[in-house]
Amino acid sequence: MPVSADFNQVSNLRNNLSWNFVGQVVAKTSLLLFHIIFANHVGAGSYGEFSFVFVGGLILLQPALDLGLNQLITKWVSRGNTEVISHSFRIKFFTALGLIPLVFLIGWWMEINLLLLLTVLGFFLINTLQQSLFGILRGLEDLRPESLTVALQNLLALIILGIFVFQEIADPWIGSLVLMLTRLAGTVFISGIIWIKYQTNLKKSESSFELLGSKTLLSEAITLGLVLFLIQFYFRIDTIMLGVLASEREVGLYSVAFNLMEGTFFIPTIVMAAIFPGLSQAKHFSAYFRKGVLLLTLSGIAGGSAVFLLAEWIINLFFAAEFQSSAEILQILAFAIPLVFWGYLMTQSLVALDHNRIYLGITAGGVLLNVLLNFWLIPEHGASGAAVATVITEALIPFSCFLMILKHQLSSSPAHGA
Repeated sequence: MPVSADFNQVSNLRNNLSWNFVGQVVAKTSLLLFHIIFANHVGAGSYGEFSFVFVGGLILLQPALDLGLNQLITKWVSRGNTEVISHSFRIKFFTALGLIPLVFLIGWWMEINLLLLLTVLGFFLINTLQQSLFGILRGLEDLRPESLTVALQNLLALIILGIFVFQEIADPWIGSLVLMLTRLAGTVFISGIIWIKYQTNLKKSESSFELLGSKTLLSEAITLGLVLFLIQFYFRIDTIMLGVLASEREVGLYSVAFNLMEGTFFIPTIVMAAIFPGLSQAKHFSAYFRKGVLLLTLSGIAGGSAVFLLAEWIINLFFAAEFQSSAEILQILAFAIPLVFWGYLMTQSLVALDHNRIYLGITAGGVLLNVLLNFWLIPEHGASGAAVATVITEALIPFSCFLMILKHQLSSSPAHGA
């Protein structure tokens, strides 16, 4: 690789990482404060009710709407295949039409509050559109608009929640209503940026030699959609099983700890958004993979250590007395942080290498393990048992993915780096 090209690659990576770091820090801090204020305002029971429905949407609705298309948009746009955009939006539109009646049927059967159901549904419909727009920008290797959007919309959510708190409205649906409205504002904002800055370029862009048809994209999307469903299932099923096997209070305690742990995930999100287009190009894979290993291993260990040491202080400082048991749960979940960081790189590397079926098989094994562990641990240990199940499962996924990458890619890296 020429020196000038290598310098431009590193410079662009550094620029994207810087922008995304600032944006994600603001966004995640605002969202974390949102959940702290909201949980304290409505109490453990109502927060558990909100979390149960919202997590249900994360497990069932989001993977069905996204179908892995956001990652595919990034991958194919980075390769010059802009026809993926229209194909993806068409698939998402018809998928949404089929899912909406099903959501209302499930909500009626489970006797979910109608306002809570409507606002959660609205959030995920808008979110899937926004994530597709982010996928386009990631494929173009411009993370600045995404960074600005996520920061502004989460700050706005914090402000609007403050209005409800001031008005002493403490229903569980206000959380999903605020998130839905602010996600809509962010989607309008990012749409305007793409229209003004990139519309002409996207229209003029020619497809590369790799032609992409709707059937090809749909086949790849269904495989990734199953993977995303399984990921959300094993990552979030703890919350659902706590609601079934324990109580809404246990759900509330676990959700507080989980959301605090999840607040660290902006770091692997930043890194992967910046390096995924490079991973998707075979000749650059090894170089970007090594950068990812270094960044995510060091930051994961640092993040996990910090959360473990500060868990009791964070819970005591920000949450009411009824949430104090969340500190022990958070300390357990802290062990999962470096594993999750590594998992981001390993799983997305398989996607970049077009090994979606391998990814699917590994994830299915993780789901089975997590469900069995939850059935074993939750009845006796409650939320703490669910946290242990999460840590064990998070150790399995990245290790298995790494073995596959080692087998299929890194062993032949000289050929790819030529």
